[in-house]
Amino acid sequence: MFLCLSSFTGTMQAQKTGALKGTLLDPTGAAIPNAEISLRWNDVGSRGGVYVGADKHWRNPRQKGPPKKWLQLTTDSSGQFAADLPSGNWDVFAYFDFLRPTCTTVSIETGKRTTLTLRFPGVVPSSLQ
Repeated sequence: MFLCLSSFTGTMQAQKTGALKGTLLDPTGAAIPNAEISLRWNDVGSRGGVYVGADKHWRNPRQKGPPKKWLQLTTDSSGQFAADLPSGNWDVFAYFDFLRPTCTTVSIETGKRTTLTLRFPGVVPSSLQ
């Protein structure tokens, strides 16, 4: 039902983890199946944290040891995704054809489940003439 890269399993088992469960919605509130979700560690409290403002300015987050790669997930047929993650702050990005990307930061706590609803803000304007 949920897709998670297995290469992180050994690293995550050695650390204290929490669960993330999310739903991805389009601008009208309908669930989006088979969409790409990317997760990346984010030390929000550090000077190298992420800032996404009205101008969509992006600063690369610091990473907390392994995993140093992005964790890729795909939403299921009902637009849901899930992952067990080391506790801390994580950036969650969603991408889907013809929709503007969306992102947020979530805090994962050891032994707890964090529930998230992501909604795409709108469609990408077409440049076809």
